[in-house]
Amino acid sequence: MRASDYEVTYMKSSIKEYFSQNGQNYRVIIFGCTPYAKDIKSAVENCGVRVGLIIDNSSAKGKESMGIPVALPKEGLLPYNDKNLIIICSKFYQEMIGQVKEYGYSEKNILNILVDECSILDVNIELEFEKAKRNVIEGYQLYLEICSKYAAFDKMFLCPYPGTGDIYMACALLEDYLAKQNIEKYIFVVIGGNCKRVADLFYVMNIEVLDSAKMQQLLHAWSFLGDRMNIKPLLYWNWRVKRFMRSERKREIPFAECFQFDVFENERMMPIRHFKPVYDYEWIEKIFEEKELKKGRTVVLAPYAGSFVPDMTVDDWKSIADTLKKKGYTVCTNSSGEKEPVIPGTVPVFFAYDRAIGFLEYAGGFIAFRSGLCDVVSQAKCKMVVFYDNNYNAAKMDFFSLKKMGLREDVEELVWTEDTLRMIDEIFA
Repeated sequence: MRASDYEVTYMKSSIKEYFSQNGQNYRVIIFGCTPYAKDIKSAVENCGVRVGLIIDNSSAKGKESMGIPVALPKEGLLPYNDKNLIIICSKFYQEMIGQVKEYGYSEKNILNILVDECSILDVNIELEFEKAKRNVIEGYQLYLEICSKYAAFDKMFLCPYPGTGDIYMACALLEDYLAKQNIEKYIFVVIGGNCKRVADLFYVMNIEVLDSAKMQQLLHAWSFLGDRMNIKPLLYWNWRVKRFMRSERKREIPFAECFQFDVFENERMMPIRHFKPVYDYEWIEKIFEEKELKKGRTVVLAPYAGSFVPDMTVDDWKSIADTLKKKGYTVCTNSSGEKEPVIPGTVPVFFAYDRAIGFLEYAGGFIAFRSGLCDVVSQAKCKMVVFYDNNYNAAKMDFFSLKKMGLREDVEELVWTEDTLRMIDEIFA
C-alpha cells in the first residue's frame, strides 16, 4: 500500500513549509509505523533533515524500520528534549498528540499532518462489498421505517454529528431555510438524547433519536441512493473525510460559513436565531441561597469538552478559581456527576439547557473551555471567557470562534497557554 499522489504532495508541502518557517535544527521523530511513514521520511530528507527515530505503541514492531530505530513512545520521548520534532500523520492523531503531551511536549514540538488514513492491507474486497451493500439495504429499510410513522413530510433532515454545538448551529439556521424552501412538515433525526434536548430548545418538530451506528446506515444509504431518498444531511464538511478536512486548517474557513453557505445554501450570512430561554428566578434564587453564592459576583467554570481532554489541567482551573475568590467572587463548577469532577475549592452546580441563560445572567460570569455548552449559553448577558486549544480540530479558535460564528460579539476568546492565566486577573478586575 502507498499514499495517494495527492496525499504525498500534501505531506511534502506541509513538511517543507514547516522547515522553511522554523529552521532545520530538529531531531525528527515519526510517530507510528503507518502507511505514510515512508513518504514522511522521504519528505523530511528532501528538506536536508534526517529522521532519527520512529516511535510506535505496538510492542510487535521490529527494532528497526527503513533503517531507522523503532522504540516505544516513552522510551523515545523521555527524557524531554526541546529539539525533538514529532511528526504525526494518522487517523488517531488526537490520541497520539495527547500521549506526546503526557511526556511534557507542547504544540511547538508537534507537526500534525491531517490526511485520511485508509489502509487496504489484508482487506477482503468481497466481504467489504457485502458489508457495504448490507449497510445500504439496512439504511434504506430504516429510512422507510421512519417514514411510515408520518402521514406526509416535505423533507427528512439528518444531523450526523453528536456535538451539542453542531446541533445548535443547525437549529439556529433551520427556520430561515424552511421558509426559503417552503418546507412545512419535516422529520429531524439526531444522535442521542443530548442532541434532542438542544433541538427541543428550538421547538423542532418530529425529532427522531438514533444511535451513531444507525445514523451511519442512513448516511450509507443516502450516499448510494441520493435523491431517491427524501433526505437532506446537515453535513458541514464532506462525510467521507470528516475531521480530516484541510480547509479549516489552511484557509481559515469558520465553522459557521460551512453551515451557512454549504449546508443551508445561503447567499449571505444569515443572523443566528437563538432559542427563547426560561427565567425561573425562584429556582435560581433557591440555588444561590443554598450554596451561598453571590448574585452578580459568581463565576461558573465549565472545564469539560466532550470526548477529548484539553491541555488545561485541574490545577490550572484551580488557579483560576483561587484568583477569582481572592477578588471576592464565589466560584462554581458546571458538573453533571462523577465524570465531570468539581474543581477543588468550588461549588458544584448543574442546570438544564433552557435554564442556563437565566442562571448565568444572575451569576454574572462564565469561564469555559470551548465546547457545545458555549453555543447554548452564547446569548447570556454576562461576562464570558472562552479558552481554545489549537492542537485539536474540535477546539480551534479560527474555526469555532463564537464571534466568527455570529453567536456572540462580547466575549473574551483566548488560545490556552499557561500565560493566559494572568488574563483572568485583568478581565475580572
